[in-house]
Amino acid sequence: MLGEAHRHAGARQTPRLADGVLCARRASGALIAGEGRPCTEMMRAHPGRVVAKVGAEGVYSAALIRESLGVALKVEDGHSLASALAIAAVLAELGLKPQPAGLLKKPITNSRGETVGEMRVNGGLTK
Repeated sequence: MLGEAHRHAGARQTPRLADGVLCARRASGALIAGEGRPCTEMMRAHPGRVVAKVGAEGVYSAALIRESLGVALKVEDGHSLASALAIAAVLAELGLKPQPAGLLKKPITNSRGETVGEMRVNGGLTK
């Protein structure tokens, strides 16, 4: 995946630099997005196996290191919680189990703090 970059003019250092960035992300997951964030929780639950990063406006990306597999998704309305739940569900279907508690469903509460529903992924990957 990263090794193909050396074929492009002026990009001879790209594989080495990209590997360095990947190592830093794996070693310091909390520095990627901060404490309590879904991507930090995923990387802590599966050290060295997954690198995940939240983006703006409902974008999420992740890589399964051993499988050399990358995943990116975008939730159309930009809902960051929906994208976190979706990436966790996709990664679980691709074999990254178990996911940390709370990454596959989240309670929905009203203004009084009462649980009135839950947000969860319904369905899975299609072939």
